[in-house]
Amino acid sequence: LGSSHGTFVHRKGRSPKRLEPFVFYRLSKRDEVQFGASSKRFRLVADCERRRRKAERLAGRMAAAPDDEQQRTIVVRSLAYEADEADVKKLFRHIPDVVVTLGRGSATVVLPSKNDVTR
Repeated sequence: LGSSHGTFVHRKGRSPKRLEPFVFYRLSKRDEVQFGASSKRFRLVADCERRRRKAERLAGRMAAAPDDEQQRTIVVRSLAYEADEADVKKLFRHIPDVVVTLGRGSATVVLPSKNDVTR
């Protein structure tokens, strides 16, 4: 977030604070951000509970659907000619037991379960 005329955070019960450029600040729920000399303020709304419920609904729908290998298959294109199976597995290192099949300039990756698609 930024403006050439400064960015200000308005917190309830406090005077506005000018944010320094390229410095990370923790914003709280209901903080209001004002860009430069604008009279508009933007309120931060964070609903983590809603996000969690949405992820649970998605996981429930995926679990209810039949397992289809095609839905678990990812095609990685534009690979370097020198790329090998280990290079492609590095892209999916957070998902164990992926199956990689190399082709000309591409690879086909089959994930172990449909729940890994959202990782």
